[in-house]
Amino acid sequence: MVVTVDADDVVFTTSPALTAHMDSRALKATIQSLDVTPAATHRIRVYRISDVLGFPSFVNRRDLEVCYDTVPAGAGKRCVQIHFGVPPFHLRLSVDGGLFQSSAVARTMPYQTSRVVVRVRDVNALDRVCIDLPATYGQVSGVPGTNGVIVEDAAERAYFEWEDSGECYAATRCASGLVGGELCADGEWERVFTIKSKTRNTTLTFGFEAQSAQVKSASRWSAFTDQSSESAQLSLNPVLGVPAFVDSLPGANRVAGTPYSMQRLDTCFINCPMPTVGMYSLLQIWTGAQGSYSYSTSEAVEIMPQGELPGGSVLSYPPDLPLPRYDQRFAGNFHLQGSIASVEIDWTPSKGQEGRDHTLCFTARGKVSGKTNVRCFVVPVARCQYCTIEGDSLQSLSVDYKTSWLQLWSANAVCGECLCVRENTIVCVCVHVFVGSVAIEDI
Repeated sequence: MVVTVDADDVVFTTSPALTAHMDSRALKATIQSLDVTPAATHRIRVYRISDVLGFPSFVNRRDLEVCYDTVPAGAGKRCVQIHFGVPPFHLRLSVDGGLFQSSAVARTMPYQTSRVVVRVRDVNALDRVCIDLPATYGQVSGVPGTNGVIVEDAAERAYFEWEDSGECYAATRCASGLVGGELCADGEWERVFTIKSKTRNTTLTFGFEAQSAQVKSASRWSAFTDQSSESAQLSLNPVLGVPAFVDSLPGANRVAGTPYSMQRLDTCFINCPMPTVGMYSLLQIWTGAQGSYSYSTSEAVEIMPQGELPGGSVLSYPPDLPLPRYDQRFAGNFHLQGSIASVEIDWTPSKGQEGRDHTLCFTARGKVSGKTNVRCFVVPVARCQYCTIEGDSLQSLSVDYKTSWLQLWSANAVCGECLCVRENTIVCVCVHVFVGSVAIEDI
């Protein structure tokens, strides 16, 4: 609203981005004159902006700017940057690498962990978005209770844990990474948590809010918080009588495990051993009914590869571990018990296996019931990088990779000016061929 004195009219102008959206008929503007007394020397004009096809995106605070001046000119042009307070929307969940959905169902086994990515869209790229605890967090353990104290792990409640448990706005990340430390260009924000099922059905409902960057109006700066009216829902429906893949337990397993579904491990290199991966599984037998199940016994499980593993993979099968009831309230394993089967996977990638992702899958099968569960993980192997072994030299590598020792030396600067390389050194073995001004990498 603009009030003028001794002026014939008010002229309004808009920022280029705002004008473009009006030209495309995504937005429209109307100017209204308010009545004043006949003898009045002042005029009142109201400038209104409304959306037609859904409110569009604006990248920065100057994109939504309205300027005004008097007719005839005299007061001087003034501008207002309007806060485009559109709450976060398009709330989605992805369970264990699956599709993003506004309502997701996780069918998992007691004591098996699911990894959930919560994602939300925000049209203001300068906003900071907070994805906080679900409104229904009273159904799970591992979260702060009404008195602020963490709810202890319980035998029947699912166990909830953020991957980043810091302050909400700091822990919610821009999915594509912040540009310049502040701009989330695609407006996609996400936060990740893990949840370990128990025997009770659980429904979690998430809501979101966004806090705008400070917006200037005249000479004042102020901040706004927009809360979304949308929500996303996750339903945990435990499946009994099926093998569960379980995490490693302190003092019980030799290596860490089990990778979450389709987990992407750290990049490996030709000739360098992948860190040993452990897979652990048990099949518990339960009696009773929903809400009052009790553990009866466990069925022996075998873990076998599903499909072909990369050449050179080595599997070791430690003896089954008879685990008595686990009474430590640790990471959702309270009252876990049964016979745990395991397999340890070792692999050293060899030449010809570089430059792609390798997916390794394993099936856990009950030896009596035949019930099965599958778990896969991904091992990327770097292209153009080689891990040296005893006896390697720049000269021998130059022969293997059809280049010259001088090119390898200049690309890596290893061992000063000598032709030797130390064992377990990562060496770049790419040859750079220039066609015009374009570099083409080949091996």
